[in-house]
Amino acid sequence: MSRLIRTLVCLLYSAQLLEAAGPKGVVIGWGENLHGESTGVPWPGLFAVPLIITNAVLGTGVVTIANQELTNATGIAASQCWALALKSDGTVAGWGGNLKGTAVGYETPYPGVASGLVTIRGEVLSNVVSIAAGRLFGLALKADGTVVIWGENTIPFGLSNVVAISARGIFCLAVKNDGTVAEWTSNGRGDRHFPSDLTNIVAAAAGGTYWERCLALTRDGNVVAWGNESDNHDMRPPADLSNVVSIAVGQGHSLAVKRDGTVVGWGGNGAGQATGVPTKTMPWLSHGLVTLGGHTLSNVVAVAAGNDYNVALLNNGTVTAWGNPESYYPVPSGLTNVVAIAAGERFCLAISTNATLVKVPGRSN
Repeated sequence: MSRLIRTLVCLLYSAQLLEAAGPKGVVIGWGENLHGESTGVPWPGLFAVPLIITNAVLGTGVVTIANQELTNATGIAASQCWALALKSDGTVAGWGGNLKGTAVGYETPYPGVASGLVTIRGEVLSNVVSIAAGRLFGLALKADGTVVIWGENTIPFGLSNVVAISARGIFCLAVKNDGTVAEWTSNGRGDRHFPSDLTNIVAAAAGGTYWERCLALTRDGNVVAWGNESDNHDMRPPADLSNVVSIAVGQGHSLAVKRDGTVVGWGGNGAGQATGVPTKTMPWLSHGLVTLGGHTLSNVVAVAAGNDYNVALLNNGTVTAWGNPESYYPVPSGLTNVVAIAAGERFCLAISTNATLVKVPGRSN
């Protein structure tokens, strides 16, 4: 391949990455908020010594950092008790728990919460086109195809030409522009089941928490799965699954959005996290179209998976959720004009072009 062709290919992928950032809006969160993961503002009692918590600390509203609403966001990522937002200028804002510097790129004093632009070794992270969040590390894909990581993890030597990233727990995946996938973990060990012959991959989703459960989406709309089978969950996609346009992975279940706007789920289903209808008998596994309230879920454009729950973005800009009711909180009424979603541990995020938000009925805000 000539130098000119290689340059054109790189420019093409850079343009695709920049376009993938999507429309910009305000970041809205809901759910647990002890560290400020939902709203950017930690619970005041967090700063007390000793810390005593008797009930869940909840919050709902526009994420606020340094008394400023978080606007111009084009991407979001949620983790255990902290979150990230990609801004339209290519910088990244973080907030919430900051153990190992996860939220802002550098460690902060007790009680270990922080918010602000991600800054690594004194320089504000910039030229970012995509973000992901593991348990104790953040991941950013830059426009030149390189990857930056902070917190408790490192980048494999020579990793470049990346077009998509994913992270969850201790696991990371990077899709390269040749359709192959790179995999690594924060403990330095990859999964022994990783299919090294993966090709024609356009997206990947890292799952699990301390064990691996990963998916890759091929260019022709098929799904490949792999992981540590000791978790006793069924990882194999349904045999007839096809025409898939996006994928997501929880702790023990997987989801695939089809071209027709329906969602297929499989794996652990004790709380209905895979199919919307709980499985009542051991080993609590199931697969099939997601069905909520007796109706097949449709008009879906994106899904995000928590440990044992999910949120889905519909084509009318609204959001719905299902799964273990102890792991997520109701979607705020009045949440509209949503263009992106993320699912963390007991909290969720959305980017909306409409900042008006009605409080959640029956919940303190």
